[in-house]
Amino acid sequence: VRGIRHSLAWSADPAIFGAEAAAKDGAAAADPAFRRGFALLEKFGFSYDVWMFHEQLAQVADLARAFPGTTIVVNHVAEPLGIGSYSREATFPKWEKGIRELAAASPNVHCKLSGLAMCSTGFRFDERPVPPSSQELAAAWAPYFRVCLEAFGVERCLFASNFPVDKVSCDYTVLWNAFKLIVKDSSDADKRRLFHSNAKALYRM
Repeated sequence: VRGIRHSLAWSADPAIFGAEAAAKDGAAAADPAFRRGFALLEKFGFSYDVWMFHEQLAQVADLARAFPGTTIVVNHVAEPLGIGSYSREATFPKWEKGIRELAAASPNVHCKLSGLAMCSTGFRFDERPVPPSSQELAAAWAPYFRVCLEAFGVERCLFASNFPVDKVSCDYTVLWNAFKLIVKDSSDADKRRLFHSNAKALYRM
């Protein structure tokens, strides 16, 4: 065991899959009983791999400040919502602000560059009769991943898939080629960190 996966994802919008998967608006993160359990993660050397929506970024930042010795891994760039009552255009600046604040909260917070192929993010590639190319995905997702890379730095980011969930929008090879296109101008050393070394170090493989 290297880490504990847990959901703080919550939304008032029933259009969002998993909207009620956690206590209201990430409130579990502030619950004293939850925090007593959370305190054990550092003791046993486990990471906290959290699934959340962009609306829970502030709660996770508070958790990171309260437990600076615990490694927190943000799954799917905190899933910025873009369907139902949400729009990508309105969500992006709120998400970006939350990401930058979370990255600054503790050097032990890491970010998985993944998950934007999910329907909930509102790119609507899943609705197309012909799947997107790697170039299309890279163009759509690059602004999000660049924010994360700027906020966390290359050393605290890692590419990851979300298969089979991502399959609703694209196939596996197209997804990973899109990731490669997004960082095509990065140094070989940075690419190795993002695609290999950071994950290996984070999960002690």
